[in-house]
Amino acid sequence: MSILPSNRIAHAGPPSPRAAERIVIAGSAIGVMALLAIVLSLLAMEHRSATHLARRSAGNLVQLIDADITRSIGLYDLALQGAATAAATPGIDKLPPQLRRELYFGRAVAAPHSERMLILDADGRVIANSGRGDHLPASFRGRPCFDVHARDPAHGLCISSPYRLGAGADAWHIAFSRRVASADGRFAGVALGEMKLRYFSVLFRSLEFGASTHVSLLQQDGALLARHPSTGRDMTGTDFSASPNFQRMVREREGSFTALSAVNGEVRLFTFSRVGELPLVLLIAISADEVYASWRRTAALVGGATLLLCLTGVGFAWLLRHELRLRHETGERMAALAATDPLTGLANRRQLDERLDAEWQRSFHNKRPLSLLMIDVDRFKWVNDVHGHARGDDILCTIANLIRQHLQRPADAGARYGGDEFCVLLPETDESGAAAVAEAIRADVQRILSHGGEADVTVSIGYASRIATQHEDVLSMIAIADAALYEAKHRGRNKVVGERCSETDLEA
Repeated sequence: MSILPSNRIAHAGPPSPRAAERIVIAGSAIGVMALLAIVLSLLAMEHRSATHLARRSAGNLVQLIDADITRSIGLYDLALQGAATAAATPGIDKLPPQLRRELYFGRAVAAPHSERMLILDADGRVIANSGRGDHLPASFRGRPCFDVHARDPAHGLCISSPYRLGAGADAWHIAFSRRVASADGRFAGVALGEMKLRYFSVLFRSLEFGASTHVSLLQQDGALLARHPSTGRDMTGTDFSASPNFQRMVREREGSFTALSAVNGEVRLFTFSRVGELPLVLLIAISADEVYASWRRTAALVGGATLLLCLTGVGFAWLLRHELRLRHETGERMAALAATDPLTGLANRRQLDERLDAEWQRSFHNKRPLSLLMIDVDRFKWVNDVHGHARGDDILCTIANLIRQHLQRPADAGARYGGDEFCVLLPETDESGAAAVAEAIRADVQRILSHGGEADVTVSIGYASRIATQHEDVLSMIAIADAALYEAKHRGRNKVVGERCSETDLEA
C-alpha cells in the first residue's frame, strides 16, 4: 500500500482574523491616532502662543518700568553731578549760605522721593545738607559709596546697598554718589543723595499686573531693593546672589525663561532685563497657572471632546467589527450548509465536484497520483422498504462515520454522491493505497452492520487511480471507478474492485 504524505491542508474557509476585521481595527486605530496627533499639535501651538503672549506682555512692562527707573535715577545723577561741580568750584565756601545751598542742591528738587542730598569733604564729614540732620554719622569714611570714589577717580555713579533710616514703611533707602574733584583732580569729597525705596513700590503699584504676577528690582550683587506685591514679610536687602535663576539673569542681561521660584517654589515665567547701564536687574515673574489658565481650560474642553469622539469612534468600530464577524460567521455557516450533506455531515455532490476538479488540476501539475472510491450500500432499497426510512437514515449516518474515520489526512475527503452512494477522494494516493483504504472501509461496515441475519448491511466499492494528463479528464476517472463499482455489485456485492477488475472478497 502507498499513501503518500500530503503537503497540503484542506480548504477551511477564510483565514482568521479576517481581513475585513483587520481593516476596521487598523482604520479605527489610524483615525484615532490621527485625531490625537492633530489635537495635540493644535494644543501645542496654543501653548506656545500663550507663552509668547505672556513673554511679550511682560517684556513690554519691563521696558516701561525700565524707562521710568532710568529716567528717575538719571535725574538723581544730574543733581549729583551739579552738586559735585558746585562743590569743586573755588571760593564757593565764601558765598552766602542761601546762594551756596542753591548751587549745591538746586537740581535736587527734580529727583523723585528724595530724602536729602549731602556734600562730604575728603574725610567723609558732612559740609552741606539739603534735608534733615538726623541719622548722620560723624564721618562716611569706610562706607562703600564714599571709599570707592576715594580709591578710583574714574568711578562714575555709585549705588549703595539698601539701608534703614529710622523705623516705619519709609525707613528703607539707597544712596547715590558722585566723586568731587579739586581743580587739580585730587579727591575732594563726595556728593551723595538718598532716595526712599518706597519710590519703586509706588511705581510698581501704579501698573496693572495679574493677580499672581510679581515685580522685583535687585542690585547686580543680588540684594533685593523692592518687590510687589509683598510676601507679607520684609524681604528688602535679601541676598539672592546664590539663586540659579538670578545667576542666569546676570549672565544673560535680558530674556525670558520658565523655572521654579526661589521664594515660594512655584513654577513661574521669568522675564528680566538690566536697567539701562545701571547695576540693577528688573524682573517680572508670572505664575505658570496664570499664564496657562486659559490654555488649560481649552485643553480640558478639547481633550474631553476628543476623548469622547475617540471613544465613540472606537465603539462604532467595535460594533462594525462585531457585525462583520457575525456576517462572516453566518456566511461560513451558510457556505458549510451549502457544501455539506445535511443527513451525514459529509460533503455534498456540488462540493465533491469542486474538489475533484481542483485535485485533478493539482495532479496534472504535480504529477502525483489521485484516487477515487465509489461506495454503494448493498440492497439499500430493500432495507428502506422492510425496515423503514428511519432505519435507512441511521445506516447511512453510520457508514458516513466509518468513512470519516478512514480519512487520515487533511486533504482526504468523503462525500455523499447521492442516495445510498458515497465517494472518497484520496489525493496523492496510488492504486495500492486506494485498495487498502477501500478494503478497510468495507470490512468496518461489515463488522458493524452485519450480524448474520437478513438485516445485514454491506457495501460494494469500486476505485480508480490516475495521474492526470491532458488526454483525459476527471470524468473519465469517475466513469472508471463507477464501472468498477458495478462490477463489484455484479460479482455478488460486499466486494472491492479496482479498475482492472481485481477484487477483494470477504464473505459475510
